[in-house]
Amino acid sequence: MKTLNNSKIKGYKGFDKNLQCRDFQYKIGKTYKYKNEISLCKAGFYFYKNPIDVFNYYPPIEGNRYCKVTGQGKYKKNKNDSKIIIKKIKIEKELTLQELIKEGIEYISKKVKIKKRNSVISGNYSNSATSGYNSHSITSNINSNSATSGYNSHSITSGNNSNSATSGDNSYSVTSGNNSNSATSGKYSYSITSENDSHSTTSGISSDSITYGNNSHSLTAGNFSNSITHGKHSNSVTSGEYSDSEVNGKESIAIGIGKNNKAKGELGCWIVLSEWKENNNNWNLISVKSVKVDGEKIKPNTWYKLENGEFVEV
Repeated sequence: MKTLNNSKIKGYKGFDKNLQCRDFQYKIGKTYKYKNEISLCKAGFYFYKNPIDVFNYYPPIEGNRYCKVTGQGKYKKNKNDSKIIIKKIKIEKELTLQELIKEGIEYISKKVKIKKRNSVISGNYSNSATSGYNSHSITSNINSNSATSGYNSHSITSGNNSNSATSGDNSYSVTSGNNSNSATSGKYSYSITSENDSHSTTSGISSDSITYGNNSHSLTAGNFSNSITHGKHSNSVTSGEYSDSEVNGKESIAIGIGKNNKAKGELGCWIVLSEWKENNNNWNLISVKSVKVDGEKIKPNTWYKLENGEFVEV
């Protein structure tokens, strides 16, 4: 891949909860230089020009963090997304999930125009839809609708009472307004809401369904999926094999009813899990049990699975 030169490139980078990426420790405000030759996905410092692309490697789970960055010097670009590998990077400032989503809306809005495969509307009671590959559908006001059906598509709304939906692989569906709905049905998809009374749903393999508002609902039905809520009185449900269900708001419920599911919650939350056994290549439901995270028998913020009818730490 061709190596390019540029004075400065603004972008976004994801990290784990300790502000590490690939076991390298970063600090906000610091600048880092890579001494050797850069190589895409192998050597150098990487980040994304599109904020939404950060979720490919660091979805908003397990305390992952996000920062604005500035790259400088020789760099290489990924053909499939906005990934940049560069020689020098400065970690400018940390962003909340809500701030990152808003940055994503602004980034895509500036990039797309109303064309065959792009649709952008900013008025009240609006509709925005695309059906092509690598398409963008964006609305930014109250009671708006945004939908895409192509691969690698983005569907984003930022107004109250909005709806956002995608049905293609590698798609994103993001809302940041109150009482919003976000849904995807493709593999490797993300469905994210960040305000009160929101709904987030995915049905594809390796999908993530995440809400951060009070009284929110997060539901996945695909294998290797994650369902996470951070609002009070929220519900998190998974039914795919090896899926995770997590709640962080008070008096919320984490439900994992698929094979080999696990769940965790804060103090005062409830966990519901099922146990399955294989017999001659057939899976049979053995038991379904619920338990309250009381801080004694069941620890807060600790993963549990159901084994032989008992809740066991994972």
